[in-house]
Order: sequence, then C-alpha cells, then structure tokens
Amino acid sequence: MAEKVRIGFIGAGGIARAHIKRLMDIPEAEVVAFADPSEAAMGRMRTEYPHTAGIPFFSDYRQMLGRVPMDAVEIHTPHTQHFEQGMAVLSAGKHLLMEKPRVCSVPHAHALIEAGKGKVFMVSYQRHFQGPYVRVREGGDGGNLVASLRRAESTACLCKGYPDGFFAAVASGKRLRSVNPYAAQQAGQTLPTRAAMAAQRALSAEFTGAGWRSELGDQDTPLYSPHDAGRQLAAIASNYAFTYFEHWQTDLLGHHRDLAGAVSDFAVIDGVIEGLLSAVDLEQTLILVGSDHGNVE
Repeated sequence: MAEKVRIGFIGAGGIARAHIKRLMDIPEAEVVAFADPSEAAMGRMRTEYPHTAGIPFFSDYRQMLGRVPMDAVEIHTPHTQHFEQGMAVLSAGKHLLMEKPRVCSVPHAHALIEAGKGKVFMVSYQRHFQGPYVRVREGGDGGNLVASLRRAESTACLCKGYPDGFFAAVASGKRLRSVNPYAAQQAGQTLPTRAAMAAQRALSAEFTGAGWRSELGDQDTPLYSPHDAGRQLAAIASNYAFTYFEHWQTDLLGHHRDLAGAVSDFAVIDGVIEGLLSAVDLEQTLILVGSDHGNVE
C-alpha cells in the first residue's frame, strides 16, 4: 500500500462531511475522489471544506472506481444502496469503511463479509477503539462483575424479561445484544424469558408489563403499578447478592425528543423507586441508579 492511504468517498452528504473533518487531522489519509449524484451535496462539501475543490467528482461511483487509483473507499449513502456499492468496492479490490446500518438483509450481510475476506472491512460504529469501550467489551467477555460473583460462588441476576422475538432476532443475526444481556450470558446466566415473567421472576423493560400486553399482545404478562413493580423488584432481588435491571426507554425517548413521553416515563421510574425503597432494608441494601448517556437529560 502507498505511504498514504488513498480514499474515495461514495456519498458527499452530511455524514460524509463529518468524516472529511476527521480525516483532515490524519496526515496518512488522502481523499482522492468523490462520487455522488447530487451536485448540490458536492457543492456544500466544497463550500465547507475548500481543500476538496480540486478533488475529482463523479456522479457515478462506478466511474470513480474505474478511473481513480485508490486504496480504500468510504460509503456514506442511504443504507438501501450499501450492498450493491459495497460489493462493487470489494470486487474492485479496495478496503471498505461503510456507514451504519450495513445492509438490509442477513444474506446481504453474509455476502459482504465473504467478499471482504482479505481486506479491511468495517462498519462505522462509533468508539470501537476508544479505551473505555474496549474495556467494557473485555469485561463482557468474562471479566465482568457478574462473572466474578459467580466464580466466587455468589449469586447475580439480570432480572429483565426478554420476549421470544428478542431471542429469534439475535439467533438470526438481525440484532445484537446490548452489554447487559451480553455480560449476563457470558457469565453463564440464562436470560429471563416470558416464562420467568409469568412466574414473577423478572420484570418487563418498562417495569409494569403494560408494554408486553399492548405491544406484544401477551395478555398473560403480570401487570403492576409502578409502586408494585418496585416492590416486586425488591422481592426478586432478595434471592440474589447482586441484581441488576436494564431500562432503555429513557434512551429511546431522548433520541425521539419526546418530552411528554420522557416526563411520563420518569413518573413511572419515580413510582418504581418509591416502591423499591418501601420494601428493602437500606441498612442491608445498596441501590445504584445509572444512566448510559444523556439523551433524555
């Protein structure tokens, strides 16, 4: 490979401009061509980053791949176009960085992985190589708190129930596990299912069970008030040295900028905490409440 990595861009829109901004700080990277059917997008790129004005611009990415020598390509187009473009890039012998989501079907994903063997092929998920996230992954692979407790012959439990669709989606490759179920399974825990929910050994993601009834149509799911859900959480936790729970609605509501929904959700959380506090002995119990990041805040 050349002393500098020569990079072509397929797509010149907003996310492409964000990548250009970062590549400006990497002396070993050189952007050598752009391809985008929109001249307006390329015009904005040149306005924001004048140094791109002399870089060749093509309306067809196939022309770019055929005419400009390059080592790698970044794809920043709508994900419905990723498979065709990615296969063309890899078939041309280039390394590939592709924005998320990768493709629209599992067979297409497997086909790209196969085509990318022998090349650097990555999906642009953030923070792959940042220290804290590397450490979280290493912890999830066996060095996490849950695994440590189980090795010490203590007890730990992730007490959020997971519907049948979750397990089917993971098995098919349509979704990944977040760090909490990943860490639990790596430590040897079987994730709670709808049977655990029915037996009152787990709670639904939104605590009360209402979502399982309304969204999943599971009318056998126990239904709790927020206060009673908190007391039930305390009852479940009494069986373990360490119990933890994953509530992701705040993250979702924050991404959607749903203020009314967030206010409603915090009212539920307040009720759950109130019920939890009414049922535990704080002289014997430590309660930790955390947030992964500040979308809703």
